[in-house]
Amino acid sequence: ETALLIIGNARIHSLGLRDVQQALERLRSLELLRNALLPVPGQVGFPELKTRATRNAVMNMQAALSDDPDGEAVDALRVTMYEGLFLPCFTHSDESAQAVINAAFKLHLPEAEVWSAAERVFESSVVQRQSELCTFIPEFCQSLSQPIPAWMLDRLRALYRLPENWDVASMAKSGARKLLAKTPVQDPRLLALFDNLLKTTAQPHIRTRDRRGSAPKAFAAVRAVQIMNATNWQTYLQRRDEIANECRTLNVGHDPLHWQQNWNGEVASMIIKDAMRAHVTEPLLSEANEMWLLHGTSPAAAEGITTEDFDMTRANPMGLFGGGVYFGESISKADEYVEGAVESGQELFPLLLCRVCLGNVYYCDSRTPDKDGLLDRCLRKQWHSVLGDRLKTSGTFREFIVYDNFQAFPAYIIYYTRQY
Repeated sequence: ETALLIIGNARIHSLGLRDVQQALERLRSLELLRNALLPVPGQVGFPELKTRATRNAVMNMQAALSDDPDGEAVDALRVTMYEGLFLPCFTHSDESAQAVINAAFKLHLPEAEVWSAAERVFESSVVQRQSELCTFIPEFCQSLSQPIPAWMLDRLRALYRLPENWDVASMAKSGARKLLAKTPVQDPRLLALFDNLLKTTAQPHIRTRDRRGSAPKAFAAVRAVQIMNATNWQTYLQRRDEIANECRTLNVGHDPLHWQQNWNGEVASMIIKDAMRAHVTEPLLSEANEMWLLHGTSPAAAEGITTEDFDMTRANPMGLFGGGVYFGESISKADEYVEGAVESGQELFPLLLCRVCLGNVYYCDSRTPDKDGLLDRCLRKQWHSVLGDRLKTSGTFREFIVYDNFQAFPAYIIYYTRQY
């Protein structure tokens, strides 16, 4: 560079040194880019000073690329970015990863090529960093209005153990720092199945002290929403697997005969079990006593529970069986706790259809249950849930209670009408 400055631009051309000058400019631009993007010891995030340096380096590199008839500059850029910068930037932080990807796009490196390089870096990252990148990359793609690369969708499905029929791409567009989608049920067969569930489990002749007003004679499903919540699904499966292992060790009964002989009959809401196999790709785990159960609530709570989770801080410690999450097998029982909202001139009520892992069930047929004792059994001893048999003691309904929100996954919101 010093020699070329001494020679001067006028003589560079006459001496045939233009190629040398371009090569030096290219090297200088690459060095500026490398220094701007490469994380330094003690760096937190991607500071403003490095942002300005990167902006200047990108402009210099763009100038070098504009006069690159043989493609030497872009080849050198690929090596610098993909082999020299992607790994340290992705390893350092989300901010550094974002800076290097933005620089690659501003320098017009092909999108597919950039994400292929990102995949290679992802594969070489430690598990914790991979988990962080599974959050960062979808958010980053959303900010650019770009589709999430197919390899990342596959990684997300594997990381969260998502069912095959869940649309990961739509889940990633939720706008929140989570994979979440709430999709209207379009299949008339599934809606008909839900409607049959309501009609079959209705018991209008039974009334408890929790019923406000007159009891509906029948119920009709109007619409439903499928819930695809990756975080909740992942934690649910982890807890279900733990419970299944414990049930195997304890040799816990789970077949229909065991339910009939020990727990006063099979679960009524499981009438949909066989038909649901056509609509869910992750079957119920019978050895963990995983069941389809019902939970009535308000429209706002239905939205909150399916977006976040069951909030155990809201569990009422004064409930008959203590502070847990309560489920029913009959719509008539679940309906005692719902609140309605008017839609298109009709009042609709929300019902959560949940997968609930009951595990080792503690059967309680006491008229005055020991709340603290039940809680202690399920949180500190070998039981996982309580079956409160008010059908036996009072002629009303059986209730199913878990004291760990990870044992329930709200899979659908069914909106229904009451018929008097």
